Amino acid sequence: MFYCKKTARLTFEVADVMLQRTRPARSRNIIAVAETKSKLQKKSNVNQNILHKRLSDYKIKFNLDREKLMVKRIKNTWERLGYLKAASLYTVAALITGFLVYGSVIAADVHFAKEALVNGKTVGVIKNTSNFEMLVEDMRKSLSTTLGKEVSPIGKPVYILRLVFGKSLTGEYALRQNVLSAFDDVEEAYAVYVNDSLICAALSEDIVKNVLDKIKSQFSEDDVNAEIGFVENISIRKEFIPVGYVRSADGVYAALTSPLEGQKTYAVTANDTIWGIANKFAMSVDEIYCLNKDLNDIIHEGDEIIINKSEPLVRVQSKYIYKGEKAIPYETDEVQDFDLQSGKKTVVTAGVEGKKYVVEEVVKQNGEVIETNVISEEILSQPVAATVKVGMKKSLSSVATTGRLSRPVYGTISSRFGYRARGFHSGLDIAAPTGTPITAADGGTVNFSGWNGGYGYLVRIDHGGGFETYYGHCSAMLVSVGDKVSKGDIIAKVGNTGNSTGPHCHFEVRVNGVAQNPSNYLN
Repeated sequence: MFYCKKTARLTFEVADVMLQRTRPARSRNIIAVAETKSKLQKKSNVNQNILHKRLSDYKIKFNLDREKLMVKRIKNTWERLGYLKAASLYTVAALITGFLVYGSVIAADVHFAKEALVNGKTVGVIKNTSNFEMLVEDMRKSLSTTLGKEVSPIGKPVYILRLVFGKSLTGEYALRQNVLSAFDDVEEAYAVYVNDSLICAALSEDIVKNVLDKIKSQFSEDDVNAEIGFVENISIRKEFIPVGYVRSADGVYAALTSPLEGQKTYAVTANDTIWGIANKFAMSVDEIYCLNKDLNDIIHEGDEIIINKSEPLVRVQSKYIYKGEKAIPYETDEVQDFDLQSGKKTVVTAGVEGKKYVVEEVVKQNGEVIETNVISEEILSQPVAATVKVGMKKSLSSVATTGRLSRPVYGTISSRFGYRARGFHSGLDIAAPTGTPITAADGGTVNFSGWNGGYGYLVRIDHGGGFETYYGHCSAMLVSVGDKVSKGDIIAKVGNTGNSTGPHCHFEVRVNGVAQNPSNYLN
């Protein structure tokens, strides 16, 4: 094969063997023929068709710049499809391998994270630097509030990129502790938590344990098998905390025995009633009496009434088995006696308590029994009921000597005693819905029941000693002249009769015919 520079053509001669020493070009799929030698065939029969077919598989050209013959093999359609198929298989294999590797990473819980260093000390391995810096600032503000002074920021964090397993990430509690240790005015101590709320701390764990034992010993039981412990979940943790929480043994005791919520009292004001006070604080009357053991029905302005019992921060619960005798209370049979003054009682037959032997589980909290569960009991003796005569004879009022009256109806005071725009008002107006019961402010005798001009329907009661009470504007009267009534008896119903601007009870108190301020006589 020869190249003629004049004609710029290639000339081929028939040869038995075509020797080629080639070097593949890296930038193109071209074979550069470095040397081509032809050797004449010795035989006379030369198959020129085969030689022509082989040469037709190549694209041959001469590079004038390099003065080299360039030969490029021509790929047919089937070869191209084969290359395409192989490339597709390699691509699919690569994708499958990628998914497998990704799944393995996820299954192994591997993360890209950052190791946070503050002042050259590692405080944790984190995923989000923004959240970490917000945590550091929140803790600085919280520490400032606790200590009552501005706390200086810690050094700027330095982050190092890491590839770690999920279990290597620092937990929130450990992270907070590590960050807290980087601040000033923080000390490692034994913190006392009550229901996961930090209360105080001590430099020694023994101090805290001795204080807890001291609190429990105050509510010890005679039964050596008694179970004694705290109701609340109390835990001791060694950790970094603000120095303001660190206390001595007496300080730890004071902190744990302080009330969770202090006792609250209410000062009785004019026109207050027990029912009204209970309603004001969303309580029942029974709860008021339970908190105030010495309270009676008569309360006066300035009296202190307990409305909320003090609750301790920690409660000691003791549980034990009680075995022994217990009294069985006797019942009291009451017999009405209409010759005996109302409110008085006379014992006819004294009662006798019974006895029983019981085995029961007793549960106490801070020394008070809150629950008893009877396991077994044996009656040793039956109780004997008492018989008591109860006086039913109605008497006149004692207002002349006590000077106290009960409120006739519960409602809103719409007008008080004294001068107003329309003139002098001689009583107390208590607004209430029509039909609301009106009760006698004290015992006495009804001396008027009927229509009385501007009063409308009026009931008037004589309590003796010159005392009278008026109940005006009634819609119905339930008593007649001469009836004997006791304090609290229903005598009429609220109405809107006479000179009235709406349903209410006009309540008057008169002494020797002179109108008095009812507020001065009401409990």
